[in-house]
Amino acid sequence: MTTPEENPEALLRRGQALGEEGRHTEALAAFDRAIALGARGAAAHFDRGWALLRLGAAAKALDAFDRALALRPDDPDTHHNRGFTLDELGRHEEALAAFDRALALRPDHPATHDNRGIALGRLGRYEEALAAYDRALALRPDDPDTLGNRGIALGRLGRYEEALAAFDRALALRPDHPATHHNRGFTLDELGRHEEALAAYDRALALRPDDPATHYNRACTLSRLDRVGEALAVLRQALELDPAVAHAADDPDFARLREDAEYGPQFRALVGAPEPHQSPSQDQAGGSVGARQETA
Repeated sequence: MTTPEENPEALLRRGQALGEEGRHTEALAAFDRAIALGARGAAAHFDRGWALLRLGAAAKALDAFDRALALRPDDPDTHHNRGFTLDELGRHEEALAAFDRALALRPDHPATHDNRGIALGRLGRYEEALAAYDRALALRPDDPDTLGNRGIALGRLGRYEEALAAFDRALALRPDHPATHHNRGFTLDELGRHEEALAAYDRALALRPDDPATHYNRACTLSRLDRVGEALAVLRQALELDPAVAHAADDPDFARLREDAEYGPQFRALVGAPEPHQSPSQDQAGGSVGARQETA
């Protein structure tokens, strides 16, 4: 008679329970032990892949999902998770193909349409992404993640009023989501509603105080409002949190701060910008122009 520690099926059940509790390292150990003891079928590899994905080991997760598909080739959940993993690895075209395969097997799965939209957006195919989000929302109308993703796609298309409506609807369903408040602020800024944008960024920072992109965009908005002293202080905070948050030296949103007689020299010292009318050195030339940070 085998003990639970040596029974593959018991170990799989234990791993699943641990995963539901968020204890993914222990869950992975249980799945590995179950497979070593001869657990058969695709489920063990599928569950192992999910644990690896939750632990940030996307390349290993992809291998696990591939093993699961070798045993169960027509499982839509595995194709979906494989697509998600490929997207995390930056392999967006392959991710799209995996989501398409999942939808061929199960056409009416809202999460797959949503994740397909994300992959399309990362490929710059925003109209198609929007169509995917609309399909997801037709199946699950009150999903705040999909509404937020739809707002991002609309913003990329320059349809800011519609994007704002999507973010507002998402926040009505989930008021305490910092990324949505951040994206709402970004959209309000693009609409020229800078004071409202500041309020949205402040709400995002109340929920997630150490987000460098939100601090950066808040600094951009303050500069646009000619509140250059505040802009400099907030930009300094953003760069302390993440020195690579953006290329502030060339960001047009900092034009007023850059040109200010009092704060301009401090800004240039902070971001390493050349003095006015000074040509950049050879290793600075040709760098990418900074852009305000949008949160996906």
